[in-house]
Amino acid sequence: MVGITFMVLVLFVINSFISTYEAKKRFKNLADAEYSATADYYAEVVDNWFSKNEAILKSTASSASANVDDISKLRPILADIVDNNSTVSEIYFVKDNNEMVFGYYEAPADFIATGRPWFTGAKATSGVYYTEPYVDQISGALCISLSVATKGGVVGIDLDLSALTNDMPKPDSGYAVLITSGGSIVVHPDEKYALSGDVATNVNDVVGGAYAKTSSDAFKDYNGKLSYVTAATVKSNDWVIGVVTPKSVYDKPINDMISLFTVLLIIFCVFAAVVVAVISIKLTKPLLLMAKKVDKIVSGIQNGECDLTERVDFSAPDEIGRIASGINKLMDELDELIPESKNAASNVSGHSEELVSISEQLSNAITGISTAVEDIANGATQQATDVQSASDNVDQIGVAIDGVAEKTSALNDLAKEMKTASMDTERQVRALQDSTLTMVEGIEKISDQIKDTSRAVDSINEKVSTISEIASQTNLLSLNASIEAARAGEMGKGFAVVAEEIGKLAINSAEAAERIREEMEGLLTSSQATVEESGKVHELTVSQQNDLNETTDKIHDLLDQINTTIDHIDSIEHDVEQCVDAKKTIVDTMESLAAISQENAASTQQTSAATTEITGTIDNLSTSAQDLHAVANELSQSLSIFK
Repeated sequence: MVGITFMVLVLFVINSFISTYEAKKRFKNLADAEYSATADYYAEVVDNWFSKNEAILKSTASSASANVDDISKLRPILADIVDNNSTVSEIYFVKDNNEMVFGYYEAPADFIATGRPWFTGAKATSGVYYTEPYVDQISGALCISLSVATKGGVVGIDLDLSALTNDMPKPDSGYAVLITSGGSIVVHPDEKYALSGDVATNVNDVVGGAYAKTSSDAFKDYNGKLSYVTAATVKSNDWVIGVVTPKSVYDKPINDMISLFTVLLIIFCVFAAVVVAVISIKLTKPLLLMAKKVDKIVSGIQNGECDLTERVDFSAPDEIGRIASGINKLMDELDELIPESKNAASNVSGHSEELVSISEQLSNAITGISTAVEDIANGATQQATDVQSASDNVDQIGVAIDGVAEKTSALNDLAKEMKTASMDTERQVRALQDSTLTMVEGIEKISDQIKDTSRAVDSINEKVSTISEIASQTNLLSLNASIEAARAGEMGKGFAVVAEEIGKLAINSAEAAERIREEMEGLLTSSQATVEESGKVHELTVSQQNDLNETTDKIHDLLDQINTTIDHIDSIEHDVEQCVDAKKTIVDTMESLAAISQENAASTQQTSAATTEITGTIDNLSTSAQDLHAVANELSQSLSIFK
């Protein structure tokens, strides 16, 4: 009973620890939610402050766009904004040509505003441009400049950040840190980290960058305290505000809860120990009596002398009384059940022997069937493999037939092209034959004409010889006439002149005849050479004509052979087409045969598997029958102890 009490206490302690852990986790989540809501609230305060000033800036930009031609009209408007807004230190409009107007500030003549970061940044940004915070050198106040591009220039506004930091709510414990989007710390309780003059501390350089990390772990703060940080982002300019809380404050609700749970646990353990002790004393006595009675019954069973008439002599209205009544009812049931079990065990033993014999016969029969089915399955599998191999070979033959068909078609096209080319060649050769015949006839005519020319030259030479003789005689007569004219004296002078001219004419005639004779001899020589060359050309042309006749005959024979080849190719194409059709039929048949073989193989394999499964089942049945027979024998032996 002490063990039960101890187990109950242990279970209660475990449950308490689990409950404490779950409660601690819930308290932690509640604390996280609370401080996260605080950080969101601070971020919303900052965002509202900047949004209000952005509205002032954009409203001023609208006024500047309306008065861009005469910006002097803006001065009273700008001054009024500075007077009526405590957060605004200065507001101004600068045109692209460096013309500017301020609310109160008087810029020096050499002041170049268009090169300032707030001007160039606004020009490069579609929305509001934020500068990094800075300490104003004149007023010493912490400021920031906002600017926005507008028609013809940029509108800028200088804001006093102290108005924001002073109005920010302070945490009940811990502090708040304000960080720019660039990582510079603006507000921090330690002055050496807060923005001062032109010196800005980056958030990553403080407490190991813990302010910039998103973590639920505690960190060691600058003051040496373990703390938590909860951060939120300002929507208008992506600044970050972090709420830093000491771990002791953050964990105080959890620690209080753990202390309360510890006190309650101690109180409950004491109370439970007292209650368990009282109950155990009340329950122990009747339980010990029933235990002795049960031990007696068990000892009788172990010794083989079990008396089923034994009963527990105890009655009570509580749970222990119900246990005693249950034991007595169990003994009544055993008193009725044991004799029936003996008879059933005897019957089971007899039937199990018959079942073992039948299962052995079935096992032998199934073994034979399994062997036959396995042989069939192997044969079907091999048949499917052979059919598949044959199908693959048929596919290869089909590919080869397709290649032959393509090559035969290409050969047919080539033969037809050869036939066309040969016919064109035959026509060209025949045309060449006709041209050659015409040329032979022309050469023969030229040769005849040259011969006629030679005969004409001979005739001309004869006539030229006659002219030369006449010229010689005329010259002789001229000499005689000159002599006679000289003899005649004055009367023969005129005749002498005529005779002299006739002599000159005779000389010229003789010279012309000589030149004609020389030309005719040259012409005759050329004619003779031409006749010889014409004879050679005639012989060559006749030989060429004979060659052309032989070529024509060979081309004609080639055309006959090409026609015969085309006929054979057409016949081959027809046979190849029949092969292709037959191949398709064979492929379809082989595919069907392969599918059937595969189905047969699969069916036989399934049959073999089913037979194997039946064999296993019969083996299991045989084993079970043997086990049943053994169990029946053991049961009969076990039941023999009951009287």
